[in-house]
Amino acid sequence: MTTTDTTTPETTEPGPASGGSPAPTDLPRWLRATPLLIGLALFPLVLLAGVPIAAWLVAMGTWLANRVAQDLVNSSVMSMPPHFAVGIAGLVMMLRVWISALVLFFVSARIEAGNIALGLGRPDIGIPAIIIFLVVLMVDVAVRGIGHLVQRSRAAQEGVSTAGTPAATTNVTVEE
Repeated sequence: MTTTDTTTPETTEPGPASGGSPAPTDLPRWLRATPLLIGLALFPLVLLAGVPIAAWLVAMGTWLANRVAQDLVNSSVMSMPPHFAVGIAGLVMMLRVWISALVLFFVSARIEAGNIALGLGRPDIGIPAIIIFLVVLMVDVAVRGIGHLVQRSRAAQEGVSTAGTPAATTNVTVEE
């Protein structure tokens, strides 16, 4: 008779399949709100610079639509297998990039072909909107990156601290 002990860890890696959250939700609320606060802080600068308010509205509207879309996708892929979750999140990310770029481009540019015209042709709105959008987006990316680093650091610390706890043990008895 042979007895084999199989030990398995009690913890799993965070991720879509295990229900882990990719969003840095454990960050302080003020840090998560930093991109919005930066966007709001840019409003008086837009007014002082004599830039049309529409530029700020277009930039913040585009950023907010991106943020909402990202949060919706992140929450909807949580129950999917990891390879599907990554594929869908990547596809939606590229769609968001193209849609944002086209919105900002067509505010600035006007393309005419015969009787058909596309775009507002307002570079006085579009160019500042692009700059404001990029500033807020880069702050957002930086905050999310910090959040993911904090989350990974905490997960690593929890992995080290839970290494000494008892793991699940299965005893298998085989009769010969």
